[in-house]
Amino acid sequence: MKKRIFVVGLLLLFTTSASVFSLGIGAAFGLNGIGDENTGGNIMLSAKLDQLPMVLGLSYNLDDPFSFGLYGDWQMVRQPLVNFVNIYAGPGFFFSYTDVSDDAVQLGLRIPVALYIFPVDFLELFLEVAPAFSFVPEIDLGFQSALGFRFWFN
Repeated sequence: MKKRIFVVGLLLLFTTSASVFSLGIGAAFGLNGIGDENTGGNIMLSAKLDQLPMVLGLSYNLDDPFSFGLYGDWQMVRQPLVNFVNIYAGPGFFFSYTDVSDDAVQLGLRIPVALYIFPVDFLELFLEVAPAFSFVPEIDLGFQSALGFRFWFN
C-alpha cells in the first residue's frame, strides 16, 4: 500500500508538469556524512520547469524503516559562478514521514545552495547543501545534502 501511494505521487508530480516547454527530471542521493536532517529518504526524485524557479521532489528510503518525504525549493538565485560552474540558492520546505519513529512527521524550512554544471546540453549535475530548520515535532537546526542529476526534455 505504501509503495502504491509513492508511485501515485510520482505519477501526479510528473504528469501535471508535462505541459511545459522544457522539463527537468532527475534523481539525487542523500550524502549521509554531510547532512543529518531527515528529508524522508536517501533517494529523491525531482522535477523542475524551465519557466518557474521552483523544484519539486519526492524522496524514499531504500533501507528500513519505511519513510518518504516531499520537498520544494524556490531558486531565487540561479547564475554562472566561474566558467562552466553555476550556482543556485533560495528558500524551500521539507516534509517527511517515518512509520516507526516516535517523531513520525517532520516539517521544516531549508535554504539549499548548490553548484551545478551542464556537461552536455540535456544533462545537469549538481551538489547541494541545505541548512535546515525543523519546527515539527521540535525546533532543530541541521543540514541536508545531496548529489544528483537532471535530464532536460524540450
